[in-house]
Amino acid sequence: MKNRLNIVDYLERRKGDIMYQINENYQKLPGSYLFSTIAKKVNAFTQANPDKNIIRLGIGDVTQPIAPAIIEALHKAVDEMADPATFHGYAPDLGYDFLRNTIVKNDYQAKVIQSDHVAHELMVPGAKSYDAIVQAFGNEILNEDQTINRPILGEIVFHDETKLSLLNSITHKNVDEEILSRIDQFGKEEPEGLLVIESALLVGAGYEKRFDQLWYIYTREEVRYERLKASRGYSDEKIKQMIEKQQKEEEFKSMASNIIDNSGDLEDTKAQIIKILG
Repeated sequence: MKNRLNIVDYLERRKGDIMYQINENYQKLPGSYLFSTIAKKVNAFTQANPDKNIIRLGIGDVTQPIAPAIIEALHKAVDEMADPATFHGYAPDLGYDFLRNTIVKNDYQAKVIQSDHVAHELMVPGAKSYDAIVQAFGNEILNEDQTINRPILGEIVFHDETKLSLLNSITHKNVDEEILSRIDQFGKEEPEGLLVIESALLVGAGYEKRFDQLWYIYTREEVRYERLKASRGYSDEKIKQMIEKQQKEEEFKSMASNIIDNSGDLEDTKAQIIKILG
């Protein structure tokens, strides 16, 4: 607390020169940290009563070394962050895909196909959509390693409806064909398995005819704004434009077998899923 009192003394000396207002609650702060005070009391009691056993209800301490699996994962994560090819910043707003897929697989015994990921896979050099996209949008969308720079491509089509339609005409057909192929393959390999297709364009794409159920997972608009600004740094104007370009909520709800509100936390969403699955 010495530093705090020095600041107060300094301000007191300067009060004739400046205008200020001290928050009096700072004067009420105790002079030491709670845990250090408890530790001093425990040590004093132990020395005075060496024959007494103490039941400790504090924060405790670790007693075992870190498990090998955790050490391996930590080393792997550090190695990934040290390599420009695998380096990544903050996790996506909904969590890393590998973790989400693991949860789905272990908690619900399901396999997930995400249409966005399929689209990205088909855009790598040599894949089905790559050549047509580069031919349509030019080499300016390419990174030095000849991969497609998706943020640059996204900015181009976001502000130009004609170019967006052109990109969709290239990618949607290929993505649809690939997903339908994977659905057929899954049916052969795991005829009794649970397959989940995650896509913003299920309605009207023909997928619904192949599904037993169509779930609509939505988020209240104000929450969508909050999450997109926090996770991707989007402006209100950009989010508004994105929402306006999407299919109307009523279209999804009219087709949905089940509707899930994803505006809350993860546990709330999981509870809704568990209730539906029974």
